[in-house]
Amino acid sequence: MSNADGKSLVIARVVAVLQKFNEIGLGLPEALAFLWVAGKTMQMDNPRLPIIKEIQTELGMKTISGASRVLAKLASDFGLLQSDRGIRGARAEAYFLSHKGRSLVAEIVNEINSSREYDVQSHELSSYAKARFIEGVKSTSLSITKLDDAGLICEIMLDDTALKSEVLSWSHDNLSPETKIELRESGFVIEFADMSDAVYFRLRW
Repeated sequence: MSNADGKSLVIARVVAVLQKFNEIGLGLPEALAFLWVAGKTMQMDNPRLPIIKEIQTELGMKTISGASRVLAKLASDFGLLQSDRGIRGARAEAYFLSHKGRSLVAEIVNEINSSREYDVQSHELSSYAKARFIEGVKSTSLSITKLDDAGLICEIMLDDTALKSEVLSWSHDNLSPETKIELRESGFVIEFADMSDAVYFRLRW
């Protein structure tokens, strides 16, 4: 397969995914919010359920109420998400995939990977509670300050030496070799090679 054919195939698979969203009536805000929840809750070793404020910030939505409406629509109208107010022990409403939502993610992943079949796993209410409160798995979320409008350069505020080492090791193993990291006393600055690396990092940490 030529380089041009390979790129065309990637575009074709992206279009197929977008068509799938269009078929079920998901607009761009709903699709982005759905994929963000999916990406967060699929981090099985770092149990976190995204809340409305986080989704609003990460997806650049103008208001909390707007983000809330999008998430409520995904839950009530489409049945792709479920929520439980107070799951974190706070007054924030957390979201996770419903069974229907996990099935859609599996369809998307398998569409992108052509004939390869993947079993999609994600945290739901029971597995999240078990991981956090019974097994004692820590949920790690970094303090990230975006330094540029494109979101490709981020400052990470991190004093925990062990956690810093873990994050740097993960970045070395999972991000593009072109990623640049500048160590600082209070953390580090990371310049991502592209947006996919930047999103992958924020989903994981």
